[in-house]
Amino acid sequence: MLRNTADVPWNGTRPLAGCGKVRKAYILARGRSSEGLFAAMSTALNLHWLDWFVIAAYFAAMIGVGIRAMFKVKSMDDYYMGSRRFGRLFMILYAFGAGTHADNAVGVASQSYKLGMAGIWYQWILIINTPLYWLLSPVFRRARCTTTAELYEMRYGASLGLLYGFMGIVINIGYLSVALLGSAKLVESLTAGRVDSTTATVAMTGAFLLYSMMGGLLATVWNEAVQGILTIVMSVLLLPFIWTAVGLSL
Repeated sequence: MLRNTADVPWNGTRPLAGCGKVRKAYILARGRSSEGLFAAMSTALNLHWLDWFVIAAYFAAMIGVGIRAMFKVKSMDDYYMGSRRFGRLFMILYAFGAGTHADNAVGVASQSYKLGMAGIWYQWILIINTPLYWLLSPVFRRARCTTTAELYEMRYGASLGLLYGFMGIVINIGYLSVALLGSAKLVESLTAGRVDSTTATVAMTGAFLLYSMMGGLLATVWNEAVQGILTIVMSVLLLPFIWTAVGLSL
């Protein structure tokens, strides 16, 4: 019989993270071996059937976007550059969606807790980077380059283009590894341990590889545009709850 939830091991190696109702619900859901995956998640996260409907509708919409993009891709230029037919609105939403991730809120909140107001610079660093995108975008468009490495090769020679490509591969291997590991651990927690981190990593890797292979940059830009809109809408919807949590009233 459990006396303290802090004493419950995770895979027998370390204490279970979390607290409060979610932690207790997680332990109860994990302990029910005969309970299904969705039932376990519903118990741990207190999800209603309407929540599942919204989640399913979201994934269906994203898959639809990928399939639509796949039928639009007719050439290599379509696949890699979307035939350069994205308008300003799409490019703004794409830049916003690509630069804003689900882990930003958690990272900024944790660093602000430790550092105070200075922690906001973990997100405001994009203020410094964004003008560079504005300056480089017209250059890429006029040069008709497919990749950044190709631009460096044209301007500075093949050796620098090769070096840039190598650095890009190394950096992205590290970035994707950390992102996949963190996401896999999150999936393992949300499913009450019924989907282990290895299975989650393989599934997510297969999903984004298939999605990118289907629609190329076209699918990516459309997807990021949707993510950008959702990020803005959800951020606004969170404000009343944040004000209530800190003791402010509307």
